[in-house]
Amino acid sequence: MPSVQHYGQEYIDGSRARITARVASYRRLAATAAELGGEAKIAFQTSLLAFEPVFFNDLLLALELHFAHRAPGPRDAYGDPLEEVRLLSEALLTGDGTLRADPGPDRQSSVLGLAAGDRVRLREADFVRLAAAFFTEAERRLR
Repeated sequence: MPSVQHYGQEYIDGSRARITARVASYRRLAATAAELGGEAKIAFQTSLLAFEPVFFNDLLLALELHFAHRAPGPRDAYGDPLEEVRLLSEALLTGDGTLRADPGPDRQSSVLGLAAGDRVRLREADFVRLAAAFFTEAERRLR
């Protein structure tokens, strides 16, 4: 499939809404722990803690898939949130979840600041921060 240079605002907004809805679903699940007591609460929180990076790593792949056919940008550098999502997704899809790309000096300007050799294990706060930067950059560069 040829590269996509531009996405309409409606498409970007719809993608953001789908991702936001999934984060809200996770938050509702996490809020369930407050309703539990005793050992059930501890067991649920332990399970949720293990589930969190699995869920948000998969949500990162969904985010990438929404814009998978985008053309590489002029910088195409790790510090660009669009490329950061691409590199993290590649690490999840083609390896054991270890970032292979060497971000070099752009590591400081990246959203998550991961370096080559780091494991991709996103937590809610990491994903939310990265997704916000991703959509901001998508609106700036892909619209």
